[in-house]
Amino acid sequence: MNCKKCNAPLEPDEMFCANCGEKNPDYKPADASAFEGYDEGPKKKKKPVALIAGVFAAVVVVGAVYAGVGVAKSVFTSPKDQFKAAIQKESDSVIGYIGKSIDRVKERYKAYGDGYNTKGIASFELSNKGKDFLSSELGLDSDIDWFDSLQLEYNGNVTLDDMGIEFNTKLNKKDLFKVDAYMNDKSMQVKLPEFSDDVLTFNTDELSGIGYMGRFNAFESLDINAMFAEAVPDSAKLKKISDKYTKIFLENIDDVEKTSDSVEAQGVRVKATKLTAYISGDKIKEIKKDILDKALEDDELKETVIKCGDAYGKFSDNGMSGKEAYDEFRSLAELEREYADSEQFNDLEFSIWVSGKKVVAKELVADNQTVVEYKTPVSDSKLGVEINIGDGYEKLSITGKGKIKNSALIGDFDITASGQTVSIGVNRIDLKKLKNGYMDMDLDFASVTDRDIADYSLGVKVQEDTKKSSVILNIMKDDDTLVRVAVDDATGKFNKPNELDGKKLDSTNDTDLQEYGENFDKDKFTDRLRKAGVPSEYVDELEDEIK
Repeated sequence: MNCKKCNAPLEPDEMFCANCGEKNPDYKPADASAFEGYDEGPKKKKKPVALIAGVFAAVVVVGAVYAGVGVAKSVFTSPKDQFKAAIQKESDSVIGYIGKSIDRVKERYKAYGDGYNTKGIASFELSNKGKDFLSSELGLDSDIDWFDSLQLEYNGNVTLDDMGIEFNTKLNKKDLFKVDAYMNDKSMQVKLPEFSDDVLTFNTDELSGIGYMGRFNAFESLDINAMFAEAVPDSAKLKKISDKYTKIFLENIDDVEKTSDSVEAQGVRVKATKLTAYISGDKIKEIKKDILDKALEDDELKETVIKCGDAYGKFSDNGMSGKEAYDEFRSLAELEREYADSEQFNDLEFSIWVSGKKVVAKELVADNQTVVEYKTPVSDSKLGVEINIGDGYEKLSITGKGKIKNSALIGDFDITASGQTVSIGVNRIDLKKLKNGYMDMDLDFASVTDRDIADYSLGVKVQEDTKKSSVILNIMKDDDTLVRVAVDDATGKFNKPNELDGKKLDSTNDTDLQEYGENFDKDKFTDRLRKAGVPSEYVDELEDEIK
């Protein structure tokens, strides 16, 4: 039998795994010894004092055994196995997060095929200081003092064959107009039911500006996205594929040194075990060759490349099929494999620091030069962060400190790259939700080095779960909100989309357009504009044009 945790050989009569210290759930004691049950003659009755002393000794022994289990794990687990276990856990965490995010996208597009409802409110608000900002900083000549807000309520039903959506617009919190729309792969129908019973029709292909590369309409783009969602492996398959290549890397780790150390970042310090893997250039060459060999025989990877290639070929200029994309990938891999023996690689030192069950620091040294330094120690809920990637002007650095309480992170951090620094005020990030593929965060971004925008900041709030999501963007100056954009979205009951009722008039036909204009209630429309606060000169000018 094998250990359920590390898969090392394990005998039924072994209570704990000698490799990792895990308890054997199927433990069965060996047969009784030859001396057990031997008649030693009449038993002497124990005195109470002796009995109490015996019980006390037994408690001490049992306590020592349980305490020793934790020690045994570290004693009997080799530095190499500890290093491998930590790296595998880190890989599982990253791949798990990516996989859950992919699963959510796949579920969304599967829902489109079954029929999906989305409803919510999108709004744009402008403060008085925001109006001054747009007029002065952006040089707008038009008077915008009359504008406060624009709100769009929507309720849409979407499938991969067609979609229908209802809009209700409000200007300065006053009802403006309603819009009904229906779309399939041939045409789009639009109706303003408060002003006309007629329906304007548009050729779907003429709406290509909002598709991929301006060559596809939104409906075709939806279909292409669905193809990508289907092609990308789900979380289980992604882990299965990634594990193959992680295994190759870990199997080539032989020389690992273990020392007691500590990790400190931004004043937060923890004791940790440092594990350093020494990987020679020749070993890296072998790892690359093994990975290429595995990729060339990996049927699951082949299937993924072909499916993604077919989806990409739908909107790319080269028109390449998935099979052709895989053939090109295979040719490049074979060429890399052919010249791998002649390549030279630097020796690497890959170090990780483990505190408790968590990796709190990493460092990658190539040819005696540190290329990655990552430190995130946590002590008494305090978090310190110091991350450096690369060197010189192109170096990326992330520094800062915060607190973690009830799975929520708060703190202040700086990101520096190419000589520019952006500060990030983390008001809240729910780490538990993030681990499960959902976002719940409240962040403030501001430039530290660019004096032209140093007084401005961007606030971002995102909340989402399985049924709803909310995104709020605030552009601020000196803590005063200038512009606020918000979208609140939720899923509701699906209703099959239907074509719109009314006489269909072709938007490309001059006669049909004239008829639509004649039947359109222009007075009611302009009256709505006036009630919403649109300046009279603008409405008067519009009336002259539409009459």
